[in-house]
Amino acid sequence: HGTAVASMIIGNGELTPGVAPGATIISIRVADDRGSPDSFLLAKGIVAAADKGAQLINISLGSAGDSALVRNAIDYATKKGALIIAATGNNGQNRVSYPAANPGVIAVGAVDADGSHLDFSNTGQQVAISAPGFGINAAWTGSTAASVNGTSFSSPIVTGAIAALMSQPGVKKLTADQAKAVLFSYLNDGGE
Repeated sequence: HGTAVASMIIGNGELTPGVAPGATIISIRVADDRGSPDSFLLAKGIVAAADKGAQLINISLGSAGDSALVRNAIDYATKKGALIIAATGNNGQNRVSYPAANPGVIAVGAVDADGSHLDFSNTGQQVAISAPGFGINAAWTGSTAASVNGTSFSSPIVTGAIAALMSQPGVKKLTADQAKAVLFSYLNDGGE
């Protein structure tokens, strides 16, 4: 999952091009040895990313439950200047998963190639933006590629778009908030 998500941002393969291949990734594990995340590991990962100077933090996982620990980590990272982008979830519910539902997080839903909402993508008032989330080529283990679906892969497309804007050559580099503002100024409003 982590390999596929990272490839959405920095992939440089013929079948797996990333949105911002020149970006630098800080990889922080937020799951245990069985691959299961929890609030403590996620909060610890968010804080670690902020402490390492991450300007963008992509979170491609979610939970139905809110966590004070994760909220505090989000606040910490935001105060250190990080912009947090997270997947809304794939339950087809009118309820955004956490941490995407937390204030200050850019919640990303999924659309198909025509820009139509995908039924599995959670909805709710916190959804800020949607990106492709169906039939996307991603890097996989063993130097292979896979077709992936889900908001877990929509979120890094948005993260990559912001990173790409931040890394454009020019006199003055954009901050994460400035790049987000540029991206959002060019969105097509699909409505609720």
